Order: sequence, then structure tokens, then C-alpha cells
Amino acid sequence: MRNKWLLCLAVSVSLILSGFVGAGGAYEYTLCGRPLTVQGYITQEIDYGLVRHKYDNQSGFNSFLTSAMLEVGYQATDNMRLYASGYSEIDWAYEILGNGRNAQWDKKGFGDSRHYNYMRTNGNDLLHEAYVTWANEGFFLRVGKQIVQWGETDGWRLTNLINPIDQRRISGDVKFETTILPIWLVRAEYNAKLDTRFLTEAGVQFILDPSFQFRGNQGVMLGNEYMGVGAPYADIPLGPLGTANLGRIYKDIELPHDFDPNFFSYGLKLRGVLSDGTLLNLMGFYGRDREFVAAPSSPFAILEPPRSGSDQYDNRWLYDMVESGYHPIFKFIGFSAAKEVPQLAFQALSNIAPVFRIESMYAFNRVYGTNELLNDSKKFVKTDEFDAAISMDYKVRMKWLNPDVGITINPTFFFQRIMNLYHGYGTTLAGPNQRLEMTNVGTLGDRMNENNYKFALMLNTQYMHGKLMPMFFWMRNVTNAYDMYMFKLSYTPTSSLSYSLAGFFFGGKYQTGLETNKNKDKVVATITYSFN
Repeated sequence: MRNKWLLCLAVSVSLILSGFVGAGGAYEYTLCGRPLTVQGYITQEIDYGLVRHKYDNQSGFNSFLTSAMLEVGYQATDNMRLYASGYSEIDWAYEILGNGRNAQWDKKGFGDSRHYNYMRTNGNDLLHEAYVTWANEGFFLRVGKQIVQWGETDGWRLTNLINPIDQRRISGDVKFETTILPIWLVRAEYNAKLDTRFLTEAGVQFILDPSFQFRGNQGVMLGNEYMGVGAPYADIPLGPLGTANLGRIYKDIELPHDFDPNFFSYGLKLRGVLSDGTLLNLMGFYGRDREFVAAPSSPFAILEPPRSGSDQYDNRWLYDMVESGYHPIFKFIGFSAAKEVPQLAFQALSNIAPVFRIESMYAFNRVYGTNELLNDSKKFVKTDEFDAAISMDYKVRMKWLNPDVGITINPTFFFQRIMNLYHGYGTTLAGPNQRLEMTNVGTLGDRMNENNYKFALMLNTQYMHGKLMPMFFWMRNVTNAYDMYMFKLSYTPTSSLSYSLAGFFFGGKYQTGLETNKNKDKVVATITYSFN
């Protein structure tokens, strides 16, 4: 009975939000004769799992996520602005489905992830951004908790590595698997208008991360007890014991020290705009990698017997992994460019020039982990690495589909070259004298080849003067053979209210990356009220 009551409560929140119709706009006040603005949003998301009878998934309704952000800005002087934002989220699924209200939820251990996923109460998360900005005649200085964006391409981060990312939840929106986390930084830059034959604008930007509360990437956690319904899935062979489910992971990761100069990070970016409108960026970074590297450590793995009462699903053992690692030094130089190409503005398509964006990075002595078990000297290897991406924004007109607005096509191709792929032999779970493999940084076991390829395609258009927006997104990891597909329809009847309905589908065959989400096919309904 209470289960139904809580479900009605979550639905009621959505209905209440839908009542906030009208014109959107920030609230504006005056403080000491200076403007103060307040804006933000609240979103209710409901996920419905499409896959049944799998250990790592909750079929039917599995997430009732409420999230909210509040932003406050104050123009203290003509040159100084103060800004702060707070963010919070609550997943009501732990109230609706937990504590004996849903049999499969409790037997699979999803309720044990309540401590991590029910409510964000960590002050580091609640305070989203907080900084002071001073700007005057081309000079710009920002100090505080903030986000710095580098690079020109979407989908995969090449040079956009100043801030860590949050992957603790499988996103219900097209955020390309990532949510960027603000950190405490000092950002100083100077930009100037030029009147030369080649350059019209030029700028230089310097970034300092003083390792105040160092924060690395928040990765996907293994185990239903930690990740909840977003826990990845893999079949682990156990010989005579059959096959086990992938359980939790025990990590012993050495973290950089706060305010220790040995762990400071530095970034430098040079920016220029050519006379034909081409945007060029040259970047350099030295500091600690936001992603830790890890390798198996004794006792390598822990086997847990099947959960009591879970035999109705698969009655298999749990395979828990044990790893140790650290955040290594990360050095790279990067380049990005964006240019409109009017020569490709064909009248038959749309007569709109496409925009091409390229981005590349060369990393020096980047550290990777291997699957070596015993020999510490073989658990981590170093290699130079070259990454590159190219994308295009092109609008074409298809009269039979959308003759008035056209369809925006955005393909992205990604290439990764490992300059010195490790070819050593060692002891692995398969036994001694086995070929060792490098694991790609920040992935769930993606195997490394000398050349690695990815591809993404996004299509979108709009109807009803921009109120109705259909979208399709496909991401393909060619090297490790896994895919993600998303179909989304958004409706924005007013400037403050929007609805969306999306379907997410995953596939693959090597039990790496997004293929571990193969049981996570789902439909996501979202309603958002914003005042901004």
C-alpha cells in the first residue's frame, strides 16, 4: 500500500511542476544599489527498465530522481562579480522500492546502495560553483570553484581535462556519459582585438589548480551495493564453479595531498581568430591525471556465495575485484580549431555552410595499468599517446521530413594511437606466461590496441517554432565493438517548462565499456521547470 502511495507522491511532484507555467525569467533584486539575480531549475526524472530477470537490473520503474540547482549572482562593482550555485538530488526509488516493498530490489542488493545514491549530502556536491570574477579591458581573473572548458569537439574529452567528471549515475540525458564537476581553480587570461592582416583576436589563458581538496573523476562503481541499478554487468568464468556475476570492487587508490606543491596542476592556452573567422587554440597541461590507474593486487579477487533468495534470478556466485593504484603525472600539448566552410553551402541541401571542428592531443609518458598479478614492475607501463577527433555541424533540408527548418547532422570521429603498446608476458588469472594487456584509462576493461577508433552521430531538428525537438544519437566504439543508441523527443511549451521522453539501448560483445550496460535498456521521462 505504501509502495503505491510513494509512487503517487513522485507522480504528484511531476504534476505540481507542470503547473508552473508562464514566462520564465531570473528573479532580479537590488542589494546595496547593485543588481542581484537568482535563477535555477528543478527536474523530475522517472526511469523505466525494459529488461527483465537479470541480476544487475531492476525491471519496470527503477529511478525517481529529483534534482535541483539554485544560482545566485551579484555585481559587486563595475568590474567584479560574485557567483555561487548549489545542486542537490534525491532518488525516491529507495523509498518507493526499498525496505521490503519490492522483492527483486532487496534480493539483488540495490537497497544497500542507498548510502551512495539516495541523496547527495556531501558539501562538496551541494556547493556546485562559487567564485569571484574580475574583468577590465581584456583582462579576466576568476578565483574559486569553477569549470574551465577546453577543446572544440563533443562526445569524448581530449583536451577538455582540467575538471574531473562524474559518472556515478547513468545519465538520463545526452551528456555523452559525463557530467563535469567544478573544482577550486585560479583562472587568469588576457584577450585583445587586433587589426592585422592575419589575426583579428588573440588571447592567453593560465590555469592553476592548487590541489585544494583534490578531486579525481568519479567513476562507475561496481556492485549493486554501490552503483545501484546502474551497476555494470559481466560474466566471470570460474571453471568448475560455472560463471559468476561481477560483484563489487575494492580499491586502494593513493590520493594527491591537499595544498602540496608536488600535486599542483598548471594549464596554458593560446587563442587566436584568423581573418577568415577560423578559431585556433594551442594548449599545454602539466599536473595529476584526474583518472587514477589501477592494477590487480593481492588477493586479486574475492568470491561471494549466491545471495540468499536470489536463486530465482540466476543463483550465481559474485566475483569481487581487488585493485590498487594512484593518480600519475599527466603531461600533454593540444590543438583545436573550428572553421566554417562556405564552399560546401550547397543550395540543394540548405545553402548553410557546415562548421568543421578538429581537436588533437599528444600525451607524454602516460601511465596505464595491466592485468599482471604478481610482478609489481609489470603492473604499470608508460607510453606516449596521440588522440584526435574531427566533427562537423551541417544542416540539410529534407522536404519530405522537415522542409522549413532542416535537419542538423553532427558526426564525430575519434582516433587514439598508442605509440608503444606493451607486449610483455606475465601472470594473469589465466595462469603464468600469459600475454599482458593494457587497460584504457577511465573505462570498464576496454582492451587497448595500437590504433583505437570511435564514432558518434547525432541528428536533430525542430518543429512548432522550436517547441518540439526530436533527436537521435548513436555512439559506436569500433575497437571494442559496443554501441549506445538514444531516441529523444523534447517539448517546450513555455520558456520555463519542458518535457522529454527518451529511450536508451545498449549492445556489444566483449563485456567492456557500455556493453556492460546491455541489461540497462530503458525509457526515461523528464519534466523540468526553470526560472532563468
